[in-house]
Amino acid sequence: MKASRVYCIVFAALVWALTYIPTANAAGFSLYEWSARANAMGGAVMAINGDPSVVAYNPALMTKLPGTQTEAGFTAIIPSSHLKFSNGGSDDTIERAYMPPYAYITTQATDKVWFGMGLYTRFGLGTEYDENWAGASNVYKAVIETYSANPNVALKITDKLSIGFGFEVMYAKADVRQKYLGQPLIIKTDSVGFGANAAMHYQFNDQWSVGLTYRTSMKHQSQGDVDIKVASISGADQKLALTVPASTSLGIGYEPTKDLRLEFDAIYTEWSDYDSLEYSGQIDKTVTKDWHDVWRVQLGVEYDLTDWMQVRGGLVWDQSPVNDATTDYMLPTNDRIMYCLGSGFKLNDSLKLDVSYMYLTMRDREIPDAHTGVGFDTTATDNHAHLAGISLTYKF
Repeated sequence: MKASRVYCIVFAALVWALTYIPTANAAGFSLYEWSARANAMGGAVMAINGDPSVVAYNPALMTKLPGTQTEAGFTAIIPSSHLKFSNGGSDDTIERAYMPPYAYITTQATDKVWFGMGLYTRFGLGTEYDENWAGASNVYKAVIETYSANPNVALKITDKLSIGFGFEVMYAKADVRQKYLGQPLIIKTDSVGFGANAAMHYQFNDQWSVGLTYRTSMKHQSQGDVDIKVASISGADQKLALTVPASTSLGIGYEPTKDLRLEFDAIYTEWSDYDSLEYSGQIDKTVTKDWHDVWRVQLGVEYDLTDWMQVRGGLVWDQSPVNDATTDYMLPTNDRIMYCLGSGFKLNDSLKLDVSYMYLTMRDREIPDAHTGVGFDTTATDNHAHLAGISLTYKF
């Protein structure tokens, strides 16, 4: 098959994904599922050579990718949670599959310069309950979707040191619903935010390497409409302001043999940037969040089982930023552990298929009535999610 034809197929698939997948989010706010290979390794791909998804994880690693390469895929995320009320009742979140897509292209311009583009989802929130559940006056649906376009440049400074930098344009939209005077109150807004990133990769020797990526915070001032079956405010203009956080990621890679690769990563996310949700317009209020800065640590391993098959595994501990005093039903999450595995298959000299599966489990979360105002305290328990990913990579 001609390279140009494959190029068109890959990016036609991307356009389909971005246009026709209805929601691209998960039961969390930060997303790291930007590649099936990385998913299988717990996202620990900051320091070791990889595929075009390095645009998202560490764009300085583009200098390890010869020629022109493309990658596209998605991760299906199915979250679930059970709620127990202090008044003796209970309920469950509605299980839905969310499928954030991603696609990348990298190209080597010279022996020292590489360019890359990534289209992917860095933040997503998807929590949904029955419209008439007991806590609907607080929220019965909360969806925040983001889509990032992230062009990057990578420079090979020496044979050991590479740097990368880029800017990010993030489109975000929100759909927040609750009951007001017994009627559905629906707020829909969207916005565009701008940010930047910088990265570094250093290869100490054939075995040890290190990678570092920093991303700036991004402010969003969304505009849209509020809709409720009360004539005085139906269809009125509405604004929603929020800030998504800055983050710093560090990875240490170790390759004891040519067939075995291991990596340990630590990610520090400045969730204190997200101190509130500010509504202005017909609905005028500030919802205090007061989140904390947190750590995520992840370990990944990859082994070349044959010349055409790789096997992978990973483990993640992800600290929750949510303040105990300001927890609500929009995001009843807590500290998370993820167990990851997957494989890569070389279909021919140019085409590769990667698949992954991740199981996420969370600690119970207490949700105080003092913050939600629904009349009872709640415990979110049996919190878990299944995540399955698939990617296709083509080398021109």
